[in-house]
Amino acid sequence: MFFRARDRIHCCFLPNRHKSGSKMRTPRVFLEIVALFCLLATSMFSQTVKVVGRVVDDSTLAPLAGANVQLLGSGKGTVTDDEGIFILKAAPDEQADILFVSFLGYGNYRIPLFKFHNKSVIALHLQALSLAGVVVSAEQINLTRQEAPHARNRISFAQIERLGSSEISDLFKSVPSVRMEGNDLDGRRIQIRGSNADEVNVYVDGVLINDIGASNSADLSLLPTESIDNIEIIKGGNLTLLGNGAFGGVVYITTKRDQKRSFFLKTKAGSFDSKYITGEINLPLSRHFFMNYLGQYNTVFPEVEFFPGERFATKSKNKSIESRKQNHQLNLGYVTRSGALNAKFIGYFLDYSKPLWRDNRNNYFFAFSYKGRILGSKDWEIVADHLHGDDRIDRDAERGALFVSDFVSKRVNVRVSKKFKGARSEFQFLTEYFHDELQSDQQVRAFGSANTFYQADLYDNRFSTAGVFIARDKLKKYPNVTWKTYLGTRLDVLVNGEKNLTHSVGVELQWRKAHWTARPYFNFGNNIKYPTLRDNAFIRLLDQTPSDTTLNRVEPEDNSSWEGGFTISFKPISTFYRGAELSFAVFKNTVTNKILRQPLEEIELTAQTGRNETTGAEISIKVKRLFNRLDISSSFTGLDISNPRLYPYKSDRNYNIRVEYGGSRGLYFSALTFHEGKSTAWFLDENNNIQIDTVPSFNDMDLSLGYRFRIAASEFNFQFTGNNIFDSSGFRFFLLKKRFLQFSLSLRY
Repeated sequence: MFFRARDRIHCCFLPNRHKSGSKMRTPRVFLEIVALFCLLATSMFSQTVKVVGRVVDDSTLAPLAGANVQLLGSGKGTVTDDEGIFILKAAPDEQADILFVSFLGYGNYRIPLFKFHNKSVIALHLQALSLAGVVVSAEQINLTRQEAPHARNRISFAQIERLGSSEISDLFKSVPSVRMEGNDLDGRRIQIRGSNADEVNVYVDGVLINDIGASNSADLSLLPTESIDNIEIIKGGNLTLLGNGAFGGVVYITTKRDQKRSFFLKTKAGSFDSKYITGEINLPLSRHFFMNYLGQYNTVFPEVEFFPGERFATKSKNKSIESRKQNHQLNLGYVTRSGALNAKFIGYFLDYSKPLWRDNRNNYFFAFSYKGRILGSKDWEIVADHLHGDDRIDRDAERGALFVSDFVSKRVNVRVSKKFKGARSEFQFLTEYFHDELQSDQQVRAFGSANTFYQADLYDNRFSTAGVFIARDKLKKYPNVTWKTYLGTRLDVLVNGEKNLTHSVGVELQWRKAHWTARPYFNFGNNIKYPTLRDNAFIRLLDQTPSDTTLNRVEPEDNSSWEGGFTISFKPISTFYRGAELSFAVFKNTVTNKILRQPLEEIELTAQTGRNETTGAEISIKVKRLFNRLDISSSFTGLDISNPRLYPYKSDRNYNIRVEYGGSRGLYFSALTFHEGKSTAWFLDENNNIQIDTVPSFNDMDLSLGYRFRIAASEFNFQFTGNNIFDSSGFRFFLLKKRFLQFSLSLRY
């Protein structure tokens, strides 16, 4: 409730009156009581009042975090939090002031404060951005939003910063249906809903990074956690635009690109004598041109080595192992009147050494992109990139012999997309070209000579065209209910003339009333995964030359999947808590013509008759900003994989509980307890008999505690993190959940 200027209560002292000529004097005590009452009343009505509201996008109702809110007359101001909520204190004499709300790329909002209803929602309209004579479209093409409705999760920069882990795999532990595998040698790879790692497409700023390395799965070691702005996980096997071959789903990572002048330095030290140093610099070179660079150098002595014969048993100790890693990331951006140009370089370099073994990995990519208008037509996006992966292993053998394995992969990709938007519909069109190359040499070098026992030199070309049509409208009898239908189709053409057409459909309802939102959805579709050049080379076991452009190909793997689910959220404008959300999904993926691979072995078996059905369910619950300080979340995932031979070492169930606290004085902490269920796989023993290996279930916990404080214009952040503090997994090969403690100190200016 607001006290307007005209509603103020004024107190005054009246002069003494004489009745019938008598001399009546008001007692002094009575005057003091009246004066005290007036002072108290004036003090009560002069107290500041809280102006509370939420700022959202008017079309999507998504909260706008970081919007500026101020009173134009007094100059008081604040910004909205992650939920778009602001709290501003105003004095009674400021009720005639103007409440002004602004957000980059959106129209402004202004209203006299006494006309603003407390705890109202302010919806800002997206519009063209005009800044210093430069006009660009504020709305960037987001291909992930055009996909048919699926279960989604998002990891924000604030969450990443609170977790504090140096391993990107630790960021996904609380995400339902998501699991990480790997180590320094294999890379940090992601699984979704029981998929294999090569069945998840990972994009970094729109660039697909799966083709770097021998496994054709994305190695997330490419990115230090400090370089990530947010991560979006889209689950499901029938994504049209970004999900070709992704039977598990898509991970879309957006890196930081700050256009303000800033400097960041962070040092970390922890278990296994690990040391990290990370530096970042952001420089606006002009009003049109800006540059960002982030680099990280890391050394660690893991004290454990991985031998194929050990399978998933407890590892052998070896303190002579040393791992050195470098990450580099450079962005150059140029803003024009019609759009934005960006050039990016990302490099990852690994030097892993131990007695009789050296592994050198050099992975990097260049990418160029443009978003904006072309010939007066808006909503264009063009991305061109080149990926290069070089993984060389030198292994000493008996009698002075040296075994050398060198695997080089290259890829060029050009993608053009255009969005057409109508009043009640939109169409997203995409076309892209892939050129892949593979060079693999395996030699034994001894006594000055080299004996090549395997060589492959292959390349391939593929063209793709995809489109998603979305129609939307409101129900006439129920205006607070909106429906959307999705229809997607994709055509892939190989250089040898093979063609495959896939489809997906989806429907979504959105019901909104007051602070409630409900979103039930359903999707169905199919997908195709082409065996890689490496698959063809190893399975056929033929020496290929560059002239062999049309291989005797292995048949594509097929997937059909469906998913149904809902999300219910309640977002009150309250100082007690900011919202609650419940999400639930059931799903089924059926894969046929699957290649049967032997776990942990390079050579793949020639069998391609595999069929698997994965059914499962996931549920998550979140409560945000409880007591304005706590975020609490919990999730559960259950999986039933019919053929573990095709999908080995996938845990049958996972659940977790996370509590995050952010104090007003810079103190924060995060605690996660999680359970990972048992998993099974097969392997061949010395007599080539199939044996079953089981990894038992376990529980563990992650902790993070930090303190952030400012000195002048600099912000310091001191943090302690402890991952897998119970050390209960047995340090299995893929799980890589060994106890790891770390201290860090960062400076941002």
